[in-house]
Amino acid sequence: MPSQSQPSIRETAFCCPHCSAFTSQYRFGLGANSLIGDPIPFIPTAKGRKAVAENTKLSQDDRKKLLDYFDQLLTGLVFLEPGSKYAEYKIENLHLSKCYNCKKVAVWVYDHLLFPLIKSGDPPNPDLLEDIIRDFEEAREIMNPSPRGAAALLRLCIQKLCKHLGEKGEP
Repeated sequence: MPSQSQPSIRETAFCCPHCSAFTSQYRFGLGANSLIGDPIPFIPTAKGRKAVAENTKLSQDDRKKLLDYFDQLLTGLVFLEPGSKYAEYKIENLHLSKCYNCKKVAVWVYDHLLFPLIKSGDPPNPDLLEDIIRDFEEAREIMNPSPRGAAALLRLCIQKLCKHLGEKGEP
C-alpha cells in the first residue's frame, strides 16, 4: 500500500483530503430538484438553532434530531442526508466521494477536487499554539492557488511564534 496517494477521481482508494488516511472512498452521483416556494436555499443560523432548542412544541426526540441536523449544517461542510431516489435532473461532471475512515465528503468537478482544498507540505507541529496552527493550516491550503499568500501566512506564523518565545515578533 502506498504511503502517500493524492486524491484522484480515477482511484477507489487514496489519502483522504480531510483526515489523510489512505482508505477506500464511497462514490456518489448527484441529482437535483427545483426549490419549491422560496428559491433561496435554507442556510441555518445560530439564532435559528436556539429557537429550535427552545421550541417546547417539539418532542424531545424530534428536537434532538433537528438540532443534530442544524449542527451538521452549521459546520459548513458537505454531508449526505437520506432523501428520495427521485430527482428532476441527473447532475453530470459533479461528483462526491465519502471517506470510509472519517465519513467526510469531498466535492469533485469533472476530475478536479473542488473541496476540500488539498494541503501542501508537512502538518504543523502539535506543540504550536492553536492560533499559529490555524494560520499554518490555512497556508497549507492556499499553497497551490496562492504561493505568495501562503508565504505571507507563514511569515505571520513566524512572527507569532517569535512573540510567544519572548522576542519582538515584528518585521
